[in-house]
Amino acid sequence: MTKDLTIDPYATHLPVLTAMMALTNYAGHDTVLELGCGNYSTPILHEMCRVQNRQLISVESDYEWLNKFINYREDWHRFVLANAAKTASRCDPDCGIDNTYFGLVFVDNHPVEQRKSDIEWVRNKADYLVIHDTEPAVEHIYGFAEILKTFKYRRDYTLLTPHTTIVSDTNPLDLDIFEQTK
Repeated sequence: MTKDLTIDPYATHLPVLTAMMALTNYAGHDTVLELGCGNYSTPILHEMCRVQNRQLISVESDYEWLNKFINYREDWHRFVLANAAKTASRCDPDCGIDNTYFGLVFVDNHPVEQRKSDIEWVRNKADYLVIHDTEPAVEHIYGFAEILKTFKYRRDYTLLTPHTTIVSDTNPLDLDIFEQTK
C-alpha cells in the first residue's frame, strides 16, 4: 500500500510564507497583514508573529469562517470582519489598517474577485506581498496577470500547485527558495 503524499492545495503557500516571515523580521515595518484567514496561514502567521514579537492583523469577510480562528486573538493579533463586497481595501476606517505600513501582506481572501483591487490598494502600504493562487491555469478566475506585471520586483514559486508569487515595488527578491527544479 502506498500513501498519497500530495500536499493539500490550500497549503502550497507555506514554504514562501514562512521564508518571507523570516526575511521580513526586522525593526520598523514589522506588522503583518493577512487578507483571508486560513487553516494553514492563520496558525503559522500567528505563531511566527508571536515568536518574532510582531503585530498581526487578519481580515476576513465571512463571519462564520472568522469565528474558526477567533481563539487566536491576542493583544498583538487583531481580527477584522470586512464586508464581503468590500474586503480590506474598503474596510471600515476604524479597523486601523488604512494608515498602517506592513512588512508583509499575505493575499488569499474571498471573494476572489476582490483580490486584484486589494493588491492594488495595499501595494504602497507594504514591503512585500505574498499572493496565493497565481498559476496561469486559473488566470481566468483570479485575473492577476495584469496587476502582477506592474510590480518592479516579482518572483514566482511554481514548485507546488497552486503557485505563490511574491511582489514588491521597493525590495528586490533574491531568495534561494526560488531556485527550484521539478
